[in-house]
Amino acid sequence: MQTFYDNGASLYYCRNFDNTVYQLGKDSIKARYFIDLPDPLPFSKVEERADEWELVKSDYAFGISNVYECDSLLYFCFSKSGYIQAALYDLAHDKQICCVKAMQNKAAPTIPLISMINGVYKGRFFGVLSPDFIDYCVNNHAGEYPALFRQYDAQSENLVIAFYEVVKPGC
Repeated sequence: MQTFYDNGASLYYCRNFDNTVYQLGKDSIKARYFIDLPDPLPFSKVEERADEWELVKSDYAFGISNVYECDSLLYFCFSKSGYIQAALYDLAHDKQICCVKAMQNKAAPTIPLISMINGVYKGRFFGVLSPDFIDYCVNNHAGEYPALFRQYDAQSENLVIAFYEVVKPGC
């Protein structure tokens, strides 16, 4: 499991089964964020080496990953109840914006673009979108995704890098 996340000017690190996000500096490591997950995995379950598949299916939340910060928004993923969850948190107002199932074990009515964030580049979140993802969006929910998707040739097998600009309310 990857535990380092490049945020442009800073590198974040999260240990397996830990809720603290650390920022690595030239000469230091400092705790940057503590993420308070719902029903967090008790450390006793890690110590007793509980069955991994049972943990994944359990109602415990754990496995913080894909930690990216952009324009006072914090994005991260975690595992809970057999799903990968994608969360977006407003650091400036100290509140959760959303938390959605990023990966599901059955077809979903829509796939939220928030679940497709893979990093930060020049002050924007970005995501790498597969031809299958774009094809699914166009064929099942064309009006809910950018018009550019309809012009995409899914047979090309070219990945698309999508940049997400943070838009402040009232702008």
